[in-house]
Amino acid sequence: MYFLLFCGALVTTLLLTACLIPALRRRARQPIYEEGPSWHKSKSGTPTMGGLSFFVACTVFLLCFCLVLFFDNRKSEAVSLLLAIGYGTTGFAIGLSDD
Repeated sequence: MYFLLFCGALVTTLLLTACLIPALRRRARQPIYEEGPSWHKSKSGTPTMGGLSFFVACTVFLLCFCLVLFFDNRKSEAVSLLLAIGYGTTGFAIGLSDD
């Protein structure tokens, strides 16, 4: 069961990344400042937020895993995973606001 959840998250991450990176390349580009080193200019156009696909896939499959644990009468472990999802969501929101 755990292996299937892991494989599902991996495949979902790969597919989301393949779809998301080209879309982000058009819309969310990394700004390069003039006063920075000249070798940073090669990073121009690099999409930001590439970790979004990893975050979404892991959250979806962690929620699925929480359901499995909840119905298997392992509620404390399910609550721990829900807390981990909450911490990840908080970190993601803070990361969005500080950029």
